[in-house]
Order: sequence, then C-alpha cells, then structure tokens
Amino acid sequence: MAVIEIVSLLGYLIPAIRLWTFAAVAILFLILALRNFRLAVFVLLAELFIGSKGYLFYLEFGGINLSVRIVFFLIIIAVWSANFLIRVFVETHSHASLQIFKEDGFFRSKFFYPYLALLAAVIFGIIRGVLAGNASQNIFFDANGYFYLALAPIFYGILKTEEGRRDLFNFLFAAAIWVSAKTLFLLAVATHLQGDFFYQIYRWVRTTGIGEITPWSGGFYRVFIQSQIYVVFALLIVLAGKQTLSLFQRGLTQTLPLSQRGSWRGIFIGALFFSAIFVSLSRSFEVGLVAAIVTGLVLLFVETHNYASLLKFGGRVVVMVVFGFLLAGLISPGFFGAASGRAGELGGAAANTRLAELPPIWEQIKKNPLWGSGFGATLTFKSSDPRVLQINPSGDYTTYAFEWGYLDIFMKLGIVGMGVYLWLIWRIAKNLFKKRGAGGSLPFEKGELERDLYLGLFLGLIALLVINIFSPYLNHPLGIGFLMILMAII
Repeated sequence: MAVIEIVSLLGYLIPAIRLWTFAAVAILFLILALRNFRLAVFVLLAELFIGSKGYLFYLEFGGINLSVRIVFFLIIIAVWSANFLIRVFVETHSHASLQIFKEDGFFRSKFFYPYLALLAAVIFGIIRGVLAGNASQNIFFDANGYFYLALAPIFYGILKTEEGRRDLFNFLFAAAIWVSAKTLFLLAVATHLQGDFFYQIYRWVRTTGIGEITPWSGGFYRVFIQSQIYVVFALLIVLAGKQTLSLFQRGLTQTLPLSQRGSWRGIFIGALFFSAIFVSLSRSFEVGLVAAIVTGLVLLFVETHNYASLLKFGGRVVVMVVFGFLLAGLISPGFFGAASGRAGELGGAAANTRLAELPPIWEQIKKNPLWGSGFGATLTFKSSDPRVLQINPSGDYTTYAFEWGYLDIFMKLGIVGMGVYLWLIWRIAKNLFKKRGAGGSLPFEKGELERDLYLGLFLGLIALLVINIFSPYLNHPLGIGFLMILMAII
C-alpha cells in the first residue's frame, strides 16, 4: 500500500509521468484480472479501503478527471461479463451450472429482490434526471457511486468462499492500519515540516481526493480522510471481543486468543484506530462510533445480564480511547486544545452549511415526494464554508451533492427509492443479527471468535447508518461497498 501511495505522489509531483503511471496501473490491473480474477477483486477492494474518492491515480481527459477506481470497476465488470458469457454460450450452453444461479448463488439469495428493486430505483432516478433536463455531467457524477452495486454478484461469489472471507479481513485490517498510520504521518508532516514539502503533500492530498488537511487552533492540523470510515469498521470489530484480533493472521483456525498472545497488541491497534478518528475531528464518525458502542453495551447486557461483560467491553474502550488520545497529542501537542475546543463547539462552517441545506432540500422534496427529482438535481443555498466564500463572497452555492445522506437519497429517488434502499438495509441487518445469534458458518474458529466478529460487523452497520445522517456514505462506493461485503459474508 505504501508503494501505491508513493507512486501516486510521484505521478502528481511529476506531471510528465502522470499519464504513464495511470496507464501502467490500468494495464497491470487488466493483466491481473485476466490471470487471477480473484486477486484483482481484492486489489479493487484495497483501493476502496484506502483511496477515499478513488483518485489516487487519475487521467485528465476533456476537462474531466478519470479515476483509477472507475477504470478498476470497468475492467472487473468487463472481465467477469466476458467470462460469464463464455461459460453460458461456449462451455455450458446453459445457465443452470453457473454459480450465481445455484441455490447458494447471488440471484437466489435473500438479498436479490431488494437489491434488484434498488437497481431499478437508481435507473429510474437517472431517467428522471435526464427528463428533467439536469446537466448530464451532474447526473453522471451524482449517480456513479451507485454503479458500484453492479459488483454485488462478484463480491458474493468470491467472499462466500472460506478463503475469500479470510483474505477479506486481512485486507480490511491491513488497510485500516495503513489509513491510520497515514493519518498520523500527515499530521506529523503538517505539524513539524512546514514549507514546500508540506505544500506539495497538501496539494497531493487535496487534488487526489484522499482527504483534507485543515489548519486548526493551537498549531494543530485536522486530517480528514473519507476512507477513515473503514478504520471505524475495523475498530468496532476489534472492540467486539478479545478473539477478533486473530483475524490478522492467515492461520485463523490455529491462532490463540488475544489474551494468550498479549493483550497489549490489541490495545495498541485499537489506540491507533481511535487516534486516527480523533485527528479527523469528524463529528459524524464520533457520533456513529458512540452509537455503535452504546448499541454493543446494550446487546451485551440484554444477552448476558452480566455486568462483568459490560465492564470488560467498556474497559477496552476506555483504555484504547486514552492511549489513542495521548498518541495524537504526542505527535501534535496542539491536538489537546483543538479536541477540547471542538467538543464545546456547536457551530462551525460544516455545521452551519448543513443547517443552510435543510430548508431548500425539504422544499425540493415536497415538490416530488413519491418519485424524487432524479439525479443531478441542484439547489442553491447560503454557505459559510471559507472555500465557497473565497470564490463567491455572497456565499451563494449551487450543488447536487448534499451533506444530509438520507435526505439526499430522498430528494433524488423519492419515497419509493428510499423505501427500497431501507428494505435492503433491513434485510442485511436482520440476517446479520440472526446469523450472529445462530452461530453462523464462517470458516473461523467456532464459538467466541465468530460471535464477536458478527457483533463487530453489526456494530459497523449501526455506525454507517448513523454516520450517513450527517455525511453521505450510502450513495458512495465507500458505504455501498460495505453493504455488499455484508451481503456476501452473511
């Protein structure tokens, strides 16, 4: 992962090689997909886990930046479709033997009908946007996050296998550790290495959409990376139980409980994850994380009526929070003041922008409550974001992308689209919860490890649903990808 990011940085710093690095990455990925399709899918997932908006590598084309995420997506879809057609018309002459049509295949899974309904709603939203005369570029960039849904049958086929699930968690935890380490590295650079080096790093982070580095009070710099949401998911899996950290190892069935392998490892990794989330100063992440942790405490109490279990769970949280807080402050002493100031701050540019969005969004929803306004629909409101004010001192800002995740979906797809999306989410949540209670069938050691793992995944879903209230993730590959992973492994 470090090599990928270094090559991305070099491609940004040296424009002359940007085209060649993009082409090389695309060609190598195509070769990998043709030779080892399964591994290519995990590379695609790794890019999702660390790449935020997907522009680690990009190609400027006709005034539009073509992202490596779109290229990876198109290659995977093309190779899978070609293989699918070959198996149907050349090898089998029938779809009966294809995995996706079998009893345990995606097209016969418990998620297929709500998934199909959501696809129909997305297609209808695109058609509505076109008929409404919305700008074609806005329609594409507004809807393209949902295109990731097309990968669901592929994820389902690969992650349903024992080896696929095992490798998934290895990639997830490795990515979460990398994103956390990168967050703290960027904080250290911003705090201690001002000058041209910092400026180039800052421009790379902004241009590639990796995240944001924002100066704060007391010499602190906020480092927000959209992919930090996968740090949240990984953290909740770690918090769910002492056994889940064994997922880091490839020999999963032979690993010892964390308590026998040194609990300090779990504390350090949890502290690293907490530290990255603290440095992001993201209220959305923090609220989602708190909601998930409280849900975990309630579930533990309801299921065990054991205060000792609550104390163990709460104790893990407290210890990791304290060490994570100290780690962030050790790198940037200004963090302590920034964190305390952020905790007492109810307003701010981001919060004020969200409040300014509400009235026009609700008015637009009232116009087309049933079917929505379609993708690409824009609204104008007064923004207090310094970046907007720098461009337009009046603060008037027109956009098709809004911070209120559910309201954005409601406005574009209406009650019908929102309803089918919630149907899919409910089906995932119900089966995930049921699977945990039934013991499930994951290829990991039965018993405590499996129960803890499913608890962590369920809490991750809770965190995502809460975070999406304030920050849009369910209309983006980052959130949609997590839902598809859950569909596959449960």
